[in-house]
Amino acid sequence: MTARPPAVAGQPGHRSRRASEDVEEAILTATLEILDESGFEGLTVEKVAARAGAAKTAVYRRWPSKIPLVVEALTRAQPDLPVPDTGDLRTDMIRIWQSASSGGARYIERILPVVTAYLNSNDELMAQVRDRYFRPRLEAMQAVVARATARGEVAPGADPELAFDLLFGPLVYRFVRGSPPDDETIGRLVGLALHGLGSPGDPAR
Repeated sequence: MTARPPAVAGQPGHRSRRASEDVEEAILTATLEILDESGFEGLTVEKVAARAGAAKTAVYRRWPSKIPLVVEALTRAQPDLPVPDTGDLRTDMIRIWQSASSGGARYIERILPVVTAYLNSNDELMAQVRDRYFRPRLEAMQAVVARATARGEVAPGADPELAFDLLFGPLVYRFVRGSPPDDETIGRLVGLALHGLGSPGDPAR
């Protein structure tokens, strides 16, 4: 009788991890679908679990409430935000925006209603959105402005938060009004932001 080969250690665990990843992805997909259909107020863990074909306990085991679940669904698809260092502030600012918007218009369309609808009415939700989405982008801007100051491109004391607002505010507004910015628009708005920072760059570029 031919001896059966020994079981490979770790195989069941590997299958379990794969199944867990599948469940998690289904939950996050269901969250975005229901968020699109019903908004944050209409979204419940029960609806998400049913849509995902998962138990409620599978949701709560990963996220203690719907707030971190929604924030995770909205932000997970975003890649790590690299901090560009091209030696030119204008180029760095353009690359920050391109990285920030790399999720595409659909991502912007999903996150903006949450931001605008719950800006003042749900402090916990907005605190997590600010931490997961806006803070990394502000930190990237702080880094590139600091380097530009060291190179003498902008005067000492240039405000990176102002640079962030001058760049992101108009660009995000273009998405809000249904006219996503093209490369030329991005370049012109970066020029205006640089002008606001006191950079000698041409605002019309």
